[in-house]
This record gives sequence, structure tokens and C-alpha cells, in this order.
Amino acid sequence: MKKLMKSKSVGLLMGCALSLFLVTNSASASVSSDPYNAGKVGTVTYKFTSEIWDRGFTTGTTVEAVSFVKADYNVTSGYMGANARLYVGSTMKASSGMTYNDSSVSGFYVYSDRLKAEATYWSQTAAEFYHGNGYTKFVGYKSPNFILKQKNLVSTLRSEELVDTETPVYIQEVQNRTEYNVNANGETFGSGLSAETIGVDPDLIEAYGTNGLKGFVKSSDLEPTISTPEEALAINPENGAVKSIPLYEVDGVTIIGQFDLVTRYEAVQ
Repeated sequence: MKKLMKSKSVGLLMGCALSLFLVTNSASASVSSDPYNAGKVGTVTYKFTSEIWDRGFTTGTTVEAVSFVKADYNVTSGYMGANARLYVGSTMKASSGMTYNDSSVSGFYVYSDRLKAEATYWSQTAAEFYHGNGYTKFVGYKSPNFILKQKNLVSTLRSEELVDTETPVYIQEVQNRTEYNVNANGETFGSGLSAETIGVDPDLIEAYGTNGLKGFVKSSDLEPTISTPEEALAINPENGAVKSIPLYEVDGVTIIGQFDLVTRYEAVQ
């Protein structure tokens, strides 16, 4: 497990010019966390937010998790990475996978897959930054919840596994947990939302598979451990790429489906 850094939540929403990404429809940050101030890593100071954007299409509205990462000056390719995670309740439904800047920039956006099922959504950014001899990882503040209701569309858009059953109070309890459960193989498992308090992701992160089943993905599949910018760029997905990773039972062995990492990103000069 990678060690995460933590800090207290302060300040107002990060002021930034929101931009469109390879689309002709309107997009906006519907909800955003407070900026997570990662402080100085190596010689660079970073901050980032966890956001949910909605986009209007003729076929309905979509939502996606958005990670916005900002450095105080242009950094070398591969120095900063972000994973935009989208949750339904306490369970991860979409993720970009850890994505790194592929050019010298001062910031970038990373986007998860777009979903349109009616549900209550949250987003949370995992980020990591190169310090000269490896990476320091952070899990940011979760966004406020966003409730998606489709207008003038048939109810079949609402898939059964997305029916809201977890209250905001329960979500807060999950976020405030101080330890994970452990399976028979000695692997920790639970919701990724608990990482902000516990300090590390569990070995097995609760997630919905493409088949609608609830299971677990391995954190090592979601965010492989790397040590250098060269390694980061070697595994960096192409813009728009889709990568499938296994969905497991809680034993971390039995495969019950797959989870797709859909990666899109956009540089900020």
C-alpha cells in the first residue's frame, strides 16, 4: 500500500477557469471540494480539487469525476499524477486510473468516464507528486454530493445497482473510519472514501463492475507503484484510452467481473 499524506480542510473553492474537453456540449463544475493543499513536494508546491461536472446532451445529462491539479510553476513531464474517482454512495463506480502530465505544464484536468444513471454521486481525487526519489501520494477531500435526475427520459436509465441506499450520515461514517477490515489472506478491504482518514488505500477497494456487480479492485491495479517520471510516462494511458482490470470477491482471488478505467485529460499552461 502507498502511504498517503493528510492535512486539514481550509479555504474556499479553488478559483480556476473551467474549460471544455473535446466536446461541443456545455460543461460546468456542479460541485467541488475545498482545495487540498499538498504543500511543497520536492521544490514544487501543489494543490488539487475533487469535482463533479455535468454535461448536457440531447440524450440526457451525464456526470463525471474531475481532478484539477495545480503547481506553482511548470513542472517536468511525469512529475504530477491524478486519479479522478467517481462514487455512488461509498462504492467506486468510475475511475480514470492514475494519469500523469505528459508535457511541461503548471496544471491539468483528469476526467473519469461519464455516467447518466440517476443516483447520488461523490468524487474524490487521488494525486501523487515526484519528490526527486519517488512519489508522495495524497487523497483529497471528497466533493459534496451531486444528485443526478434525468428530465423527460424513461426510467430505464436508472439501473438497480445505483438505487440510493446510503445516507449522507452513513457516507460520513465511512469517511471517518480509522481502520479497514482484513480478509482471510491478510488483505485490507473497504471503501476508498476511508483513505482520507486512515492514511492509505485498502488493498482491495470496493467498486461496481461493468456487469453491475459490487466487488473489489486491487489498489495495485488501479494505481501501480512507480518511482520515476520515466516509469510514469511509460505506463501513462493514451488520452481516451480504456483499460480493464479484474473485479474480485472480497478474497482478492475470485474474479467476478471487470472494472474499466476510462482516461481523459487536458493540460493547463
